[in-house]
Amino acid sequence: MLHRDRNVDQRFLTEGRLTTGKVLIKSRSTDSHTYYASYVYQLPNGHKCYGAARLPLQQWEALTELGPLSVRYLTTADDRSRPDGAIENPMLGPAFATTGGLLTLIGLYLLLRK
Repeated sequence: MLHRDRNVDQRFLTEGRLTTGKVLIKSRSTDSHTYYASYVYQLPNGHKCYGAARLPLQQWEALTELGPLSVRYLTTADDRSRPDGAIENPMLGPAFATTGGLLTLIGLYLLLRK
């Protein structure tokens, strides 16, 4: 699994395209030592993609909800993305999928509520 994650890291470096996304929700774990953000970004064709990631504290503190976020996505799999500076951990995949889905729904509700 670690080898595959290194390949993904390499793909982000070589194939990744940088864009500016928007932070939907900032959250932290109940122990307050893990920080997350859900975000949305738009592809050149107009399609919107959503993601969630674990961030270092300093980067998380600098974010504001509905504020800008630098996001790198794979041009060959444009729904695969990560904010610049995101923390990678192969064991967090299932947790991010669940958390990201929930945060995205909450973020959409907040955006559509206005």
